Amino acid sequence: MKLRNKVFIMFTALVLVPLIIIAIVVHGIFSSSKLEDVTKSTENTIVQLNNSLDLMIDDAARSTLSLLYNNQLINTLTSYSNDSPGSYISNEDKNLFSLFLSGIMYNRETFRGVHVFSNQGHTFSHLDRGSISDTIHLKEQPWYQTVMGADGSWILYPEFHQPYYINDSNNYVSFVRLLKDPVDLHGIGIIKVDFNPDYFEKLTQQMPGEDWQIFSEGRALFNKSSYQLLDKCTSNRTWVNDGNEEFLCLTHTSPSTGIQVSNVIPKEFIYHEIKEFRQSLVLVIILSLIGTLLLSFYVSKLLLKPFDLLKDRIRDFQNNRMNKIDDNFRGEFAEISGTYNNMLSEINQLVKEVYELNTKNAESEYKSLQAKMDPHFIFNTLETINMTALSNKQFDVSDMVSDLGSLIRYRLNNEDTFIPLQAEMNFTKSYIALMEYRLGENLNVHWDIAPGVSSFLIPKYLIQPLIENSIKHGFLDRPISISIHVKTEGDVLEISVRDDGEGIPQEKLSELQNHLSNQDVSNHALKSERGNGLALVNISKRLMLIYGSEYHLHVHSIPFLNTTIKAKIPVQRGESHEESDDRGR
Repeated sequence: MKLRNKVFIMFTALVLVPLIIIAIVVHGIFSSSKLEDVTKSTENTIVQLNNSLDLMIDDAARSTLSLLYNNQLINTLTSYSNDSPGSYISNEDKNLFSLFLSGIMYNRETFRGVHVFSNQGHTFSHLDRGSISDTIHLKEQPWYQTVMGADGSWILYPEFHQPYYINDSNNYVSFVRLLKDPVDLHGIGIIKVDFNPDYFEKLTQQMPGEDWQIFSEGRALFNKSSYQLLDKCTSNRTWVNDGNEEFLCLTHTSPSTGIQVSNVIPKEFIYHEIKEFRQSLVLVIILSLIGTLLLSFYVSKLLLKPFDLLKDRIRDFQNNRMNKIDDNFRGEFAEISGTYNNMLSEINQLVKEVYELNTKNAESEYKSLQAKMDPHFIFNTLETINMTALSNKQFDVSDMVSDLGSLIRYRLNNEDTFIPLQAEMNFTKSYIALMEYRLGENLNVHWDIAPGVSSFLIPKYLIQPLIENSIKHGFLDRPISISIHVKTEGDVLEISVRDDGEGIPQEKLSELQNHLSNQDVSNHALKSERGNGLALVNISKRLMLIYGSEYHLHVHSIPFLNTTIKAKIPVQRGESHEESDDRGR
């Protein structure tokens, strides 16, 4: 037998025999422990979930009882409970309860809302009037009879759409209890806590499998489940079958609240890692056998391989294929391969630089030719349309063409960074005129310009984008009024644009204000469904780049009422003549 064959057989035995023995032992240990690990892990997850639910319910219980320690709230609720169902809630009483309930809601991510209902259905909440109804038909609520039967004890009501929310179709799990007068123990109303569904989702993210459910007093509070399986899950660590597959049933009941969390895990889920591990072991053995067969052949060519590789790379270079040598060698050949790779990198860099230089030269030549094009043909065409409209007595078309020509002429003049305020106003008025043709009486614009400021220099494209922003994001299906105010305060010029449009929600407003004052914010940092705010951020960044970080846009908005955008810049005086508005015929 040749020495090469002896080495091959010995090497194969040394690799495969120990590997097979280790694989058998490890597979047995892994299989026996995996089931226990999965079971323990799931049980711990269920117990932790139940503990979190206990804390949440205890918090709700303490919070709802705190109202009974406030005599003013008790007296107010009693008065409405004895009042007629159609009576209105005074703002003073509304604010009194709102302040108290807002204190309960403070820093509690578990609560979606806390509401108090009088016996006549009057609704007190920390939410504003646009988010919740003032009254409900209390006795028609599905949880009413259960709450009254509990006689002051709290109950948990399963996921249900709450009709008193306005524009909110979510289902909520609720904590409800009857409020009793501490003096005579008669019912004066009901307090209700709606739990945040996002918090339930967060708690249950670690639950394995797709079938689990949370019970309270035999009712499913929150679930993502197969009901037939969970009905069979009556005791912990039992196996149930749905007719096609076996499932491990795990359940835990809280000793304090009685909440039961049940989870069924498919047997395939438990054993899939064991199956994958077994397949991996077989694959390792097969690959080891193949590797052993190839290794002896590889060793015989090990010394010659680097030189063969270098020869192949030189041949590739001759055929214009610049492939580097893998830099994983040691000794003398590492130096050779490193030198060759460096040379190849330098050649690639030179080729890239020459290509980029040629590309830039071509772009420069194209832009130079493009710049030589005379834009007067645009204005000649617009003038032809204008004269035709005038000859046909189509004065509206003539005005629109004139305004369009003014906008184009203003846009084509890119030489000036700063322009007189009057020029920006004329440009903006041309834009407004075009918008008035589209919106008609739905657009009302008012100018309030302080005397003597028309010649002040301002950055180009400052006012028009603010007007465009108000029309684009403030106009709904009703008329919109826009007011432009320009005045001076000492050495500061203040420009403000106010509209009575849609307004900006508080969450988006806070995010927008943060971006407006941040000079380093990128365009990707501001995201919204309608793109509101991107143009404002660009204007604010430009002001900070020109004047400094203290000069940026300020936004104040009240949703569905009004929005005001202010820009304050240093006074920069231009020539002392006034430019007229040339838009009239």
